[in-house]
Amino acid sequence: MAQREASHEISVDESIGVIVVAYGRSSTVESICASIDEVAAIALETGIRRLIADFRLEPVMKSELDQISMVTHLVSAMPRSSRIATVFRDQSQLDKVRISELAAQNRRLHLKAVTTMDAAMAWVTHLSATPGSAE
Repeated sequence: MAQREASHEISVDESIGVIVVAYGRSSTVESICASIDEVAAIALETGIRRLIADFRLEPVMKSELDQISMVTHLVSAMPRSSRIATVFRDQSQLDKVRISELAAQNRRLHLKAVTTMDAAMAWVTHLSATPGSAE
């Protein structure tokens, strides 16, 4: 099951119970929040509570205020039992999202920022940490 938008692509792997959202170069705060609503609806429909949000193609990091806005939307839309990994290109991007990661965790959302898809998959599926997990 895949849905294509100009700003993102959502895929669901029901065999392992993971929803993956890959964001493109044209993602805006509004389109990211809209995708969160789509993912929340899929999560409710399928019962899947594991999400990987892939931001590696984002050309520019969103401001801290925009990040907090997106996290606030994520917290309000996703079921509390969700386990979410966000994937960024490199450590410098991770350093810029730490405040939003902490904001989500403070709101009792299980969210972790990592630098590889392998680390994201390992974290959302509770496998041991892999290189690039930036723990």
